[in-house]
Amino acid sequence: MIYFRFLANFTKSTLTLRKLQKIDGSFLAKLIFNKWGTVKIALNDMFDSVEFNGGTNLPEQNIKTDNLFDFSNRTIQFTYTRNFGNSKLKSARDRNTVAEDERQRVN
Repeated sequence: MIYFRFLANFTKSTLTLRKLQKIDGSFLAKLIFNKWGTVKIALNDMFDSVEFNGGTNLPEQNIKTDNLFDFSNRTIQFTYTRNFGNSKLKSARDRNTVAEDERQRVN
């Protein structure tokens, strides 16, 4: 799966922020027909492109700032998931409720 996030230029009060974009991706693999579990590999901010870039321009007060902040880091996540326990037990949707059992006895 690929995720793309985009934030257009915007101004709030005296601060102007320039566009912000980010691409994330993930891959999910089921091991041995889902008997051993699943592995998920995710890469956040693939191109290391998240930078907060903006500034303030107040010529009447002789103030002009340009800021560039790079807070995010490209990260790789490995996730292994496995369900433990007896897989032969009935799931909740297969069980009869007490009311259903009584209805069957009455009929």
